[in-house]
Amino acid sequence: MVAHDFGPLGAVNSVIIDRGKFQGVSPNLPVVTSSGVMGRTFRAGLNFSSVLLLSDPNSRIPVVSSESRVKGILSGQGYQKPLALLYVHQNSALDRGELLVTSGLAGIYPKGLPVARVADVLRSEISLFLIVDALPLVDYPNKEEVLILQKGANLKPRNSYGTKQ
Repeated sequence: MVAHDFGPLGAVNSVIIDRGKFQGVSPNLPVVTSSGVMGRTFRAGLNFSSVLLLSDPNSRIPVVSSESRVKGILSGQGYQKPLALLYVHQNSALDRGELLVTSGLAGIYPKGLPVARVADVLRSEISLFLIVDALPLVDYPNKEEVLILQKGANLKPRNSYGTKQ
């Protein structure tokens, strides 16, 4: 990563990475770390790209809990705030500590990538849905390296001269 755009005054919670169109990066590619999902690319330059972090209010990821298989949409709420798990029905058996993984429904993230852990589950008397907070698995400010996942990557072996065998 090259730069961070964190803080309450930042327009977008993002980071800049040193890979761009020349390296095959395009918008809406998943960005992950060894800990889990960090976000997705939203702007690709020639040699640099911007990554929209999970914490950004514009970020939405369809997820499923790993144990009870409860589905919902994970949404960012801003800098240093927990993520919100939206559209979880009141009668869902969701517990604190459950791991949330990507469901694969949006077509951006493959199924099964770890994203967050449920921190709090509250029942509302005025809503049909639970109020669920989750904590991201990735510690954004302390990450130095990320992995960009590409769809249909050509994995054919190449010889040392860079031509197809």
